[in-house]
Amino acid sequence: METLARLHERIESKHGKKEYSNIRKVESQINEAKTKAESVFHDVLSRKDRADATRNALSLITRNKFLFLLSRSIDENMKKGEYLTILNDYTRVKAIYKDTNVQLFREVLIELDKKMDAFKEEMKRKLILETPVSYEEQSKLIKYLKILDPNSDPAWDCIESYYRWLEKMLWDLQTDYAEKAIKKEKERQNLQNGMVRNERFVETNERQAFVSELVAMLLSKLPSFWKLSQTYNHNDERWKQRHEDISQMLTNIINVSSWLILNALVPKGMPESVIKEYSGQFAKWPEISASVNRTVLINSVKTLRSLISTLIDSRFIADHLNPLTELCMTVRLKVVSDQVDKATENIANLGRKANWKQDVVDKGITKTIMPDMYENEVIEVVNSLKEILATSGYQNEQCLFSKERFKSHIIDLLVHLLTAIKYCFDRLLNIRDDSQGKRPEALELKGDKSEENQAQSGYATAKKLLICICDLEFIERNSLQRVAKQMDQIGIRAIDVIIEKSAQKLSQYRQTLVKCYINSKSSIFDSIIVSATYEWIPYDDVSDYAKELMMCCVVQQSEMELCAPQLTVQSLQEVVNYAFSSLLEHLEMVTPDAEDVVTQIVIDVCALEEALSSYTSLETKARLNSFRKTFVGQFDQEKLQMCLKKMRTTMRLVLDSLYREIVDLDSSTV
Repeated sequence: METLARLHERIESKHGKKEYSNIRKVESQINEAKTKAESVFHDVLSRKDRADATRNALSLITRNKFLFLLSRSIDENMKKGEYLTILNDYTRVKAIYKDTNVQLFREVLIELDKKMDAFKEEMKRKLILETPVSYEEQSKLIKYLKILDPNSDPAWDCIESYYRWLEKMLWDLQTDYAEKAIKKEKERQNLQNGMVRNERFVETNERQAFVSELVAMLLSKLPSFWKLSQTYNHNDERWKQRHEDISQMLTNIINVSSWLILNALVPKGMPESVIKEYSGQFAKWPEISASVNRTVLINSVKTLRSLISTLIDSRFIADHLNPLTELCMTVRLKVVSDQVDKATENIANLGRKANWKQDVVDKGITKTIMPDMYENEVIEVVNSLKEILATSGYQNEQCLFSKERFKSHIIDLLVHLLTAIKYCFDRLLNIRDDSQGKRPEALELKGDKSEENQAQSGYATAKKLLICICDLEFIERNSLQRVAKQMDQIGIRAIDVIIEKSAQKLSQYRQTLVKCYINSKSSIFDSIIVSATYEWIPYDDVSDYAKELMMCCVVQQSEMELCAPQLTVQSLQEVVNYAFSSLLEHLEMVTPDAEDVVTQIVIDVCALEEALSSYTSLETKARLNSFRKTFVGQFDQEKLQMCLKKMRTTMRLVLDSLYREIVDLDSSTV
């Protein structure tokens, strides 16, 4: 049609219009035909154009369907958590279409960038807010975020968030278990008071559960925290500062954990500075029985050792582990203290099994079953300390004796243990501290106070004193040495110091008992000496009070020989010298008004000196001589000789007993 139109125009320009009227008719008909054709075929042609356009669009979508379907793919993969697929697809699209000028493609890319921003925020939320996630998951998220934004520092954001979360979890864990413990304690008290009846009530140990769960949390979380810190390499310009910050975070976490465990197990060991720093955050755990507490402490030592060993294997540095190692040593020391306290109380209660039956174990050495029971208790507790004192719980575990303050404390504890027999004898004899430094008039026995027992209490108590003294001596000479060997076998150090201090204290205590015995015997002489008034004077004999004094010495001598022969000499020497001292003081107050009174005083003094000369000190003899000199020329010498001769005859058995050769049975040790 266009060709015909141009042809028509050319012909018209060369010829007139009239000559070509037919051609116009043809044109008109052709135009009419065109109009009719268009009216007939318009719908068909329109559908064809639309089909072609649709075909072209589908071809375009088919060729670039990866781009157009990526938005939906991102949503689906985000739900599935397939972050790597999203990153790979997005990276591929950006590489292909980064330089496109097609407006449609640019619009799709803008939409994809918005999707990826949301994707990045989702990963940040999961990394930081949805703590905890596994270390592997954290590493992946950090890696993906770093790909999306190379200038960001997702590892540090994760570490900070992880630190805050973990510290909060530690405090929350304490709160939960402390509240449970308080609730359980109230239930237990209500049961004891009869307020609540619950046959299904089971006593649980919330402290032990708390320590175990806290340690389990550290074991599962600290290694991940430590690994996160390794994401920084030495070439990173932030490495030094980040490394210091992370190290401080780890130290803080371990410090808080150590203080929480210390507060639960040994609250008295909490530093005041820490309590003030965390004002009111540490829970106040309810009291538990000593036996349960010992079990908790022993189990906690095992748990702490396992924790430290695992962290060492995870390559934690010593500076980070110092709070835990200090905590472990403190708890170990507390275990030693509690075990010693328990054994001390057991030893103090051994008196309930006392039978007071003595056996001769060596020449001049006697004992009851008390030293054997004492030795068994001590060796049992010493053996129980073997695992606590051992240094095999983890690599390079420190010995408790390696620190001077711990060493001195353990030495004091073990000395306290070895000298605990004192409390047993104190309870048996009913002796109090105020008995030292003053002479008791009588030692009172515990138990039945019937008239028969009261009448025999003085003798029974004196005899028990001697038996206790002999047991103490046996413990000093024999039991301590056997205990020392056992201590050496389990690795206790400073044994010589422990044994020396213990022996010294036991020796001092034994001396105290000896003084108690001597003082109790000496008190008997006071009442006898007071009766020396010389209102009645015998005709040709020694006064009755002097004979009583001699008989008292013989009774004491027989008692000593029976129960504690090694103490005979010392005891009689002390008693005799005390008796002479008291007698001279008493006689100096007597004013003789006749020769027969003076004579009788001299007779009595001479008779006593002769009978007790084996136990009289030089000082006492000098005092006696000085006293007699005041009566020279004032008494009847013939009567004196006669009375002394009669005394030697009538009291021959008494004198023979007192004259016999003194066998000093290791009196130097008394």
